Amino acid sequence: MSGIFVYRYYYYPVYYLGDSNLLWSEEAERMFLDRVASSPLGYGRTCGSSILLGDKWDLIENLMAHGVNPRSRLIRFSKNSSFHYFTVDEMGLRLMKLALDEMALYRFQRYLQQNGICKASMLPLYLFSLELLSEAYALKKGKQMRAELDRGALFSCQADVVKRICNTGPNLITIPDKWLLDLDTERDDSSDELLLSPNATFLSQQSGM
Repeated sequence: MSGIFVYRYYYYPVYYLGDSNLLWSEEAERMFLDRVASSPLGYGRTCGSSILLGDKWDLIENLMAHGVNPRSRLIRFSKNSSFHYFTVDEMGLRLMKLALDEMALYRFQRYLQQNGICKASMLPLYLFSLELLSEAYALKKGKQMRAELDRGALFSCQADVVKRICNTGPNLITIPDKWLLDLDTERDDSSDELLLSPNATFLSQQSGM
């Protein structure tokens, strides 16, 4: 299943993966996005990052293995790609909300910093940019390790799989999930209500790949 999530001035390609990777054609995806850009839905809006949704964080290991392989027929990264991965449970959906709503992310980063958890950054590691993670992806089978991941922060639900497949350093921070799960997101600012907002629209179509 693929579709478009529309929120305010952006639209985001969304792909539900379940528990497996997805056959990929950059040409087919570009044609799909070109149709969206030229439609009333896309008029006046900017295409944001592609959102991958899966059942478990462990799927990231498969996504990394194929993403850095230019010969793979599954989802792969390129110099122009921008993928974020989230799970479809409460934790993953709250993280997706932060990725799509700049003001919600700003308030959350300020909340973490005020509580001495971690400092704010332009692209927090816990938003799970696959291209950013791929820079530290540890190639196995005797090949040389890539850059060490020794900055930023992950939540507990993400940390185990990242530490297993990436070359991480001692300064990588692990945040208990409760700091996001216990946060009251239904506050007085309507921009916090991304997942329930009437201005947020998801349009889906069956993928032809």
